[in-house]
Amino acid sequence: MTHSLPESPATTSAELTALVERLEDPRVAAGLQNLLDHVDLLAVLVIGLDGFIGRSEVIGDALVDSVSDMRLLADGAKTSAPIDVAATVSSLLALSSALPKLTPTLTRVADEDLLGGMLDSGIVSAESLAHIGMLATAVNEGAAQAVSEPIEIKGAISMYRQLKDPDIARGLGYTLSILKAVGHQLASDN
Repeated sequence: MTHSLPESPATTSAELTALVERLEDPRVAAGLQNLLDHVDLLAVLVIGLDGFIGRSEVIGDALVDSVSDMRLLADGAKTSAPIDVAATVSSLLALSSALPKLTPTLTRVADEDLLGGMLDSGIVSAESLAHIGMLATAVNEGAAQAVSEPIEIKGAISMYRQLKDPDIARGLGYTLSILKAVGHQLASDN
């Protein structure tokens, strides 16, 4: 999109002279060079800012809801301990210092559409997350039981006896179903 300004020979010449003088300043030239070196980051920031502004009403509503929820929590807690403002500010400063380090990663995520790929793959679907959560809970519970009440297997017969336990039979069936689906996916990929 181009903007046309009314041109008069004296104004155009004066403006061009002023622009050339500014460009000859080494600090301005270095600043422009730095800006051009990071134009990809600027593009990501502009896209993000555009998205932020486009969703400002939704974000504002969510912020108002969050503040209301915090007030309800604060009123419900009725603690006498004051909020540690220094610790909160320190945490915000630590977060702001980490943002420049995260910028290359955020740029890569945007350029390669990694987030879109994850969403399309089903990894972050509600169903997948429910299964992953169930498995994580089972792993933690099983690890604790392995320490407190270990299951002893002394051979093939004691292993066979464990199959009579309904929980083990269910878990084995679940695992075999997953393995069968993995095999099916591997066959369809070839």
